[in-house]
Amino acid sequence: MIRVAHIAPVFTTGGTSAASRIMKAQESTGIAAYMMVHEGDSRENVRFFKKSNRSSNPKNKWPARLDSIPIRACSKRKRDLPWSAGLVGCRVAKQINAQTPDIVNLHWATSGWFSLRDLSRIKSPIVFTCHDVWPVTAGCHCNLGCDKWKQQCDRCPQLGDGLLGLDVAHFLWEKKRENYLRFRDLVLVTPSRWLAQMVRESELFSGRRVEVIPNCLDMDIFKPGSKSESREKLNLPKERKVILFGAVNAMHTSYKGFQLLKETLEKLKARSPMTDYHLAIFGASEIETKLPFPTSFFGNITEENKIAELYRSADLFVTPSRQDNFPNTVLEALFSGVPTVAFEVGGIPEMVKHKENGYIAKAFDPSDFADGIEWCMESEERLRSLGEKAREYAEKSFSPKIISKRYIDLYYEILSSEIKK
Repeated sequence: MIRVAHIAPVFTTGGTSAASRIMKAQESTGIAAYMMVHEGDSRENVRFFKKSNRSSNPKNKWPARLDSIPIRACSKRKRDLPWSAGLVGCRVAKQINAQTPDIVNLHWATSGWFSLRDLSRIKSPIVFTCHDVWPVTAGCHCNLGCDKWKQQCDRCPQLGDGLLGLDVAHFLWEKKRENYLRFRDLVLVTPSRWLAQMVRESELFSGRRVEVIPNCLDMDIFKPGSKSESREKLNLPKERKVILFGAVNAMHTSYKGFQLLKETLEKLKARSPMTDYHLAIFGASEIETKLPFPTSFFGNITEENKIAELYRSADLFVTPSRQDNFPNTVLEALFSGVPTVAFEVGGIPEMVKHKENGYIAKAFDPSDFADGIEWCMESEERLRSLGEKAREYAEKSFSPKIISKRYIDLYYEILSSEIKK
């Protein structure tokens, strides 16, 4: 039996992180999978890095503060887009090596949680699962069409220059390259073919192996159910069509596309003033902006069961993101049997099949997005068919058993090649 250590900042019981979902899927398939984290909920197979090597809240402590200095030095940076320098972080390699795992599956190395230089000292082969574009950029989590990452990030349009005209992006990119070169055994995994292509084109990972393995989730939690019962629990109207939208920091992260959604809803209202839509939003509390349809806000939700209840209440899920790799929200909607309308960006078209389990609109075109909502909502029969196909596609493509097996096959292949060396 192989032993796999999943490295992530935080673990929460019933949480929604892709890392914890992958680890929990592997637990039930005959390998000794466990997580090593800085903080979170105590649970069997979750191990915490020593307190001397972490802070109770790294966001407020020195590793994160030091790591953010180069970014904060760029006074003209776009503050609504996430950035992580990855220059400074906690040292954990010694503790990981002490556990003698056969494979280390790294999930995040940003915001002062971990030091890339230190992680290169891990003795076991490393699988680095890339959950967004940060591993191939100087530090942005969303490149929004910029292709400077292909060779060497410089004069970043998001960051601008630092003090005295210093090209901070290029400096961080060079440091990242230096650190990656220190890794002896490193295989990259991406959830989408879209991100895999970026990794293959990146000079940072030249010659490295790249595999595509989608994310998964608990299909017994996210599943179709009674809409009327869920709406009663959530105090949502039973007689209206409920459109669900949600994301982490949904209103204030610009690439999540809330403004595009607002424009879409205004077009829908102008087309059919009497349309009986009701909007449900999680990841945000009430906002000052007036929306054209009645809206219920559910704030930040971290428990899977509560989020699953929201999906069961919805007729349609919408994700107007300007960029996304393999969003958990779309995966949750698919397993819940809820059709999705999205723009043709990132890895989303690998999840939502146009007019089969949802609708893919032309990128950033609110009119086509509105067409997609109307097309899906045209009849109860169509909604039901799209929902059934969404669940069917999710089970066939992203079930925990399937995804876990693909990871385990990769682990064994890596170990087998190690033995031959």
